Amino acid sequence: MHQRGPWAILVCALGTPLLLAAVGCGERQLTREEFCQDWASAACAPETVSACQESEAKCQSSQTASCRSWLPMDFQDVGVHDCLNAVRSAYSDADLDATELDVVWRLRGPCSGIVVAGEGGAACERDADCSGSFGLTCVLKDQATGTCERAETVEAGFSCEEPNQLCEAGFYCDGEHCIVASDAGDSCKNDSQCAEGHFCQDEQCEEQSPVGADCTTDQECESEICYEVDDHQRVCVDRIRLSPAEPACDGLR
Repeated sequence: MHQRGPWAILVCALGTPLLLAAVGCGERQLTREEFCQDWASAACAPETVSACQESEAKCQSSQTASCRSWLPMDFQDVGVHDCLNAVRSAYSDADLDATELDVVWRLRGPCSGIVVAGEGGAACERDADCSGSFGLTCVLKDQATGTCERAETVEAGFSCEEPNQLCEAGFYCDGEHCIVASDAGDSCKNDSQCAEGHFCQDEQCEEQSPVGADCTTDQECESEICYEVDDHQRVCVDRIRLSPAEPACDGLR
């Protein structure tokens, strides 16, 4: 598990999101304390508790306390139940694949709308810096940083000069038009300029590594998950099966 990242929900090392906001309507609103209790209940599913060889009570106590540490005091819920249901489903079999890890570690998928970490026009380097609940995306062009916008997708070859215009997959905006994304070895300012399966490092596009390869950051992995096996090794993974010896269980004890 990447235990240092701002998205590591298992150990709740999220940093401090600026605000959690609405993703839907119709359910009874939860208080901040109720949300944390429900998060803990979802994470501490019977199979997960058994796999980590811990008591349900200790698991829930740990997860509730962790949730309180990153959930803002001014939390207001007008619909986060889809997120909680996704968390519950992810932990139900103690086997988290890449999609489920995106939910519980990065608040993506059904949880992507509850973190608001920026406003329209704010500077950003990735989507996580923007507001998922208001449909904002980090629009990157030919600079290292972009801006959070309600994005409009533009096809290859067309103008992308407007701040909110984002090129379709496989292309990037050079400041004027959508052109073909770069391959390994080509120069870059941000990840959007590199072709699928590549990332921008030291202003050069590099190929991402497969599962099992050593890594230092999530960007380096095809799965976008650089997992901390121990204090001395990190590897690219696309799933985690919980067990007593698994570091991921540390946040569930």
